[in-house]
Amino acid sequence: MQRKGNTINRDSQVVNQISVGIDMGGSLWATAVQDWGAGKMSYYGLKDKDNQSKEERAFELVSKLLQSGKRVDVFYEAGRYGYWPARKLIALGATVHILPINKLKVAVGPESWTT
Repeated sequence: MQRKGNTINRDSQVVNQISVGIDMGGSLWATAVQDWGAGKMSYYGLKDKDNQSKEERAFELVSKLLQSGKRVDVFYEAGRYGYWPARKLIALGATVHILPINKLKVAVGPESWTT
């Protein structure tokens, strides 16, 4: 039996974490940012703008998030863009998780859920 003093709750684990999800579409990179400690969710529609590509804008956003000193986890599917964004994000200091979307089971309702 674990003593109460050793219990780790969810809040203490994610307070210093920011999660970034990027849907790397053709002309738009839809980006969601969850700052777990602040309890804040933000959405960005990154397009080519002001002499900056959507890719540059995404890397700039992640760079700014890293300046907070929190751990930044970036999630995306390596579709048409492959792995080069991961290499760039890792070089910036982010932790990158590449999602194999074609391997995930789609659950459309309770009848398809398994326990």
